[in-house]
Amino acid sequence: MAEGRITPEKQLLNLIEGSKKENEKPVEHIDKEAFRRKVNSYFSFGAALGRISFFKDWIKSAFKGGKFYVDIKSLNKILTFGIFILAFYFMFNFLTSIMNSEKISSLELSVASAAGAPFNLPEVSSLKPASHYLEEAKSRNIFALVADLPQKEDEQKRINAKLSEMLQNLKLVGISWSDDPDIIIEDTKLQQAYFLKKGQKVGDFTIKAVYKDRVILSYGGQEIELR
Repeated sequence: MAEGRITPEKQLLNLIEGSKKENEKPVEHIDKEAFRRKVNSYFSFGAALGRISFFKDWIKSAFKGGKFYVDIKSLNKILTFGIFILAFYFMFNFLTSIMNSEKISSLELSVASAAGAPFNLPEVSSLKPASHYLEEAKSRNIFALVADLPQKEDEQKRINAKLSEMLQNLKLVGISWSDDPDIIIEDTKLQQAYFLKKGQKVGDFTIKAVYKDRVILSYGGQEIELR
């Protein structure tokens, strides 16, 4: 009897040994492929369609006979479905914002690199080589040009004086206006009138242009107005 009886000390020893055996159980390794399939089953397109189909069936069953029936289990499923939709929405927005920020960063980088690129204008000199100016100086007689200026001025004065002398004897009598107007000019010195048209000559003058109140005469490249 004494040997078959378990003492409190023996019971305590058995409990300690039993806890050691439980702790010595091998740790179960997680199968990565199985875990991935399980996660995909929650977030796959088919799973989303299944949840939507379940939600539709639940709505139909909840409104049977025009009354709304709901229990705690169904309510939890609705909340789980709503949380799933919100999580998917926020995940989609997060990924979209990351992609857009990367595009903006790359665009800013390309713009900055383009703006920082040096833009070199070709060097254009407005001055010609010194040899060019030396050749120009050799081909021109500077002193001859200075000497010719008074001669040209005297020649112009003589031409103007002759024009004034020739013109003082001419008088515009009238203009018969038409598509091809007739001009009547009188030579007061010779006491003679001339019926002329544009392009004809009176004395040494050529009628270059005709207006309603005047004519333009030309002589030696010079033009003078007769009214």
